Amino acid sequence: MYSSISRNIIPCISKCIRNICHVRFFNPCGSWTWFAVEYDRGEKKTALGEYAIEYLKKISSRWRIYLGAEGSDDEIEIIPEAQLHLNRNMFCKFNSGFGATSKATGWAPEIGVVFSF
Repeated sequence: MYSSISRNIIPCISKCIRNICHVRFFNPCGSWTWFAVEYDRGEKKTALGEYAIEYLKKISSRWRIYLGAEGSDDEIEIIPEAQLHLNRNMFCKFNSGFGATSKATGWAPEIGVVFSF
């Protein structure tokens, strides 16, 4: 039996802009995340800010795969990524961003180490 879908909406509050940061759905196939909405309290306007649709799948105890599409306005990138988890608080990430529109960067490779505390 599939696990129930969990939904979290976490508001991020800055000085004058309020964002809905993410809505996440968990299931046996992986996690989906959406980022998007911006609200400017000064102008009382809601707008689409920088957005992303992301997918994360744990394929073993050490490896995860990530696929994301992110952008703002007409700059959209597709980002595949492999993550090697070295321990609970540290992982290496290997990714390449590919521009999906003419205004986006054509290719942006990245290698990094991420620490969480």
